[in-house]
Amino acid sequence: MERMLLAPLMHPIYGEGTCMGLDSLKHEIARESEREAKKLIDAADEQGKDIARSSEKDAKSKEKRAASEIEETLASEKSERIAAARLDAKKILSQAREEAIASALDKVWAEFVKISKGKDYSALLNAIIKKGADEIGGDCRVYVRKEDKTIAKDAGVEVSEKSIDCAGGAIVEGKDGKVRVNSTFEQLFEEKKDDIRKDLYAKLFSDEE
Repeated sequence: MERMLLAPLMHPIYGEGTCMGLDSLKHEIARESEREAKKLIDAADEQGKDIARSSEKDAKSKEKRAASEIEETLASEKSERIAAARLDAKKILSQAREEAIASALDKVWAEFVKISKGKDYSALLNAIIKKGADEIGGDCRVYVRKEDKTIAKDAGVEVSEKSIDCAGGAIVEGKDGKVRVNSTFEQLFEEKKDDIRKDLYAKLFSDEE
């Protein structure tokens, strides 16, 4: 098409110099087009490199953040596992101690119950009854086990015909029924149970603290 446009200008009527001038113009246009194309190619190449560098930088940044998040997650999970393990260990230790204390309390109670079968039980029972009667004051009656009624009469307090089910001891009650002193072995042991627990804990686990 370019030759068609330039053809009239190359006609012999315009002369040989005119044709040579047009050739130079074509060469100059070609060189300029080549230079412009090279600039565009170089600019596109540089832009591509910039995009590649930016993408690489962004990828490394994302990779670094991901690695940091993974480390934080692992550290958090590790801390949680350690905390959970410590808590479980404390629970197991606490449960073991409670079982040891409960077993020791059972043994103390068993020894306490044996008192009712000992030679000093009569004196103890009479002391319990008299103490209860003094606390109430005035007329009162006493409730004891069936096998203890003969012993209880020595305390000088009216012994009820009703028997109570207990390991030993007595319940002293005012005759009007308004005031009652419970001194059965079960009640006495329950009142002292916390103190006994503290003593047992100190003896059993003082070396572990």
